Order: sequence, then structure tokens, then C-alpha cells
Amino acid sequence: MILGFSLLIVLIVALWYMIQSQRNKNKELRYIQQQQEANEEIYELMLDQQQKLEEGKQLEKKRISQELHDGVMGKLTGIRLNLFILNKKRDDATIDHCLKYVGEIQDVEKEIRTISHDLNKNLFADAVNFTAIVKNLFESIQNHSHINFELNTDDDIDWSVINSNVKMQIYRIFQESLHNIEKHAKATEVIISMKKIDKALEIEIKDNGSGFDQNAVKQGIGLKNIQDRLAQLNGKVTIDSILGRGTIIYLTFPI
Repeated sequence: MILGFSLLIVLIVALWYMIQSQRNKNKELRYIQQQQEANEEIYELMLDQQQKLEEGKQLEKKRISQELHDGVMGKLTGIRLNLFILNKKRDDATIDHCLKYVGEIQDVEKEIRTISHDLNKNLFADAVNFTAIVKNLFESIQNHSHINFELNTDDDIDWSVINSNVKMQIYRIFQESLHNIEKHAKATEVIISMKKIDKALEIEIKDNGSGFDQNAVKQGIGLKNIQDRLAQLNGKVTIDSILGRGTIIYLTFPI
């Protein structure tokens, strides 16, 4: 009986050990499987992020192409046409008339230098003060225009925690909007207001320019670019313009 009881205990202990060993192996297998799944998710996230980066690069290339074509090339074409008269007339009055277009060439040089500077500098690192970047944009436009700018920013906005890509899109929208105002609106004052409401950022871009009839004017490339950028931020844009009384652009998107 003692021998049988001892054998029974040994069998129970051996069986318990085998069960525990199998459980540990199963846990290890599950852990390895979870690690593989996690690695696959990380790999998929990396691919997704890489795809987004590539899409962002393509969009930025498209914006720069449009900016060069509509801005720089347009100005150079105008200057060339105005200087073409020198092939026919070179009297003092004609030369004096053409001298101002030489100054416009310098403005084009500054614009190209700004584009080049934007390409080579990470303006949107989290450590950088975003409002200072926007003010620098104002100053760059004031150097060759008579527009006065005002920036009103909500103190509740913590730019350091907002994604750099979001700040870049906002900045590009400002560039596009201010370029359109400078080119078409004949405005002397632009006010940009930014405020945080719950988990959304609301931006208002207001000018005192000539305005336009929204029913009569077709949607241009500039507005389409703004809408495309807002779509990337899951936001929306609303435009309120009255002929002769200026334009207000409302932007809203989650942060």
C-alpha cells in the first residue's frame, strides 16, 4: 500500500510537472506569437508612415511647382514683357520707366531665396515657436508690399504638442492665402486670428481688400490647394466675401 501510494504521488507530481511545463510552453508560444503580431503591426505602421511622408513630399513638390509657376514665373513674364520695349526705344524716359522693373527682379530673387530657405530648413520642429514663424512670414511679405498684418493667438494653444505636419499645413495655408490676398485683393490690412475650442483649432483670415462675387468667380488653384490641405487635416474651409468689402476665410480642424 505504501509503495502504491508512493507511486501514485510520484505520478501526480510528474503529471503536475508535465502540465505546468506544457502551460509554460504554451505561454511562451503565445508570447512569441504576440511579439510577431506586434512586429507586424509596427512594420505596417512604418510602411504607412513612410507612405504618408512620400505623399507629403509629393504634395509639397506640387505646391512648390505651383508657387514657382504662378508666382515667380508670372512675375518674370511680366517683367520681360515690360522690358521688351528697350529693343525699340532707349531714350531717357523709357529707361526711367523700365528701372522700376529692375527692382521687381530683386523681389523675385527674394521670393526664390525664401522658397529655397523653406526647403532647407525644418521650420516646424516642436521646439520652434510657431507664432514667430508666422510673424516672419508677415515680415517677408511686408518687405515688398504695403499690407499691415495683425496676429491674434489664443493663449490656450500649446504649439509644442501640436504635430509638426499640422503646423506645416497651417503655415502653407497661410502662405497660399496671403499670396492670393497680395496678388488679387488689393488689401492694406490682414488680420489672422487663431483660437482653440475644445479639441479643434479655428482660424480666421480677414482682409479689407476688394472682395469678390463668389457666384461669379471660378475656384482657382489657390483655393483648391487650401481645400486639399484642410482635407488632410480632416478640416473644412468656409469663405465669406463681399465685393468691395473684403474677404474672410474660416478654417476649422481637429488637433
